Amino acid sequence: MSLIPFATAWMAENGYATTTASIQGVVCVPSALVHAVAQTGIATSPGPDPLLKAALGRDLKAKGSLVDCVDSVPLAVVSRWATAAIFIGVAPLWMIPDRRLQDHIESTLGGGGSSG
Repeated sequence: MSLIPFATAWMAENGYATTTASIQGVVCVPSALVHAVAQTGIATSPGPDPLLKAALGRDLKAKGSLVDCVDSVPLAVVSRWATAAIFIGVAPLWMIPDRRLQDHIESTLGGGGSSG
């Protein structure tokens, strides 16, 4: 079970206190790290799908999110609101679908457009 909803609620209930804002960053770091490592593994693995690797590219979204999450932990001591701004800035990035991968899937399956 994910700790992110718990840490987010705890941070909000405590008025974005320094400790809770820092813990939110600590909770987010493993998720960002695993995603960045997985993307790097896919991009550097020998395999039959060079288009997928090309679609992933440098994956700045994953790497940037990891850096932001790591930076948010000590930043909470300086400014808890700056830490909250990082979380508010990173969250929408993950709510927006990655067009590179969607385009790759559609081209692989032979579909011309997205459904829905």
